[in-house]
Amino acid sequence: MADESGYNDQALIHIFRKGLLNSLAVKILNQLQRRPTTLEGWYEAAIRFDEQYKYYEAVQKPKRFQIADDKKKVSINCVGTQLNEEEQKKYMADRRCFRCVKQGHMARDCPTKQGEKKEEKKKLSAREAYVKIQAIVREQETQQQTELLDIMEAEGF
Repeated sequence: MADESGYNDQALIHIFRKGLLNSLAVKILNQLQRRPTTLEGWYEAAIRFDEQYKYYEAVQKPKRFQIADDKKKVSINCVGTQLNEEEQKKYMADRRCFRCVKQGHMARDCPTKQGEKKEEKKKLSAREAYVKIQAIVREQETQQQTELLDIMEAEGF
């Protein structure tokens, strides 16, 4: 890609690093013995740490139910009513939804819960960030590319 864009490897690494989440870039930079020196190395490191993060998040998901201090008065809303502990156990055994009382799904997956989920901002993967940066660089005119390289060189990249 360096040949196609006119940028050297260090300039592309700088652009790629700026497109990463700050925490991911820091994690890669903090590798003392395995710090990448090539653009391909940066891709691999970003993908590796991103996969580790996603695995960690999947393993560390918060528990679905919180236990109240007073175990005798645990309440979960079910169509506007409160269930006692015995009813809750029966619903769980029957695999009933606490929201709509139907069997086959849990409240978090309830189809009657439409429109309540907020859209999360999508985080770019390392490959997606690379493609986006490549597109931005290609759209620039030669003068803008030269200015970008001058700025990066002045900053030590």
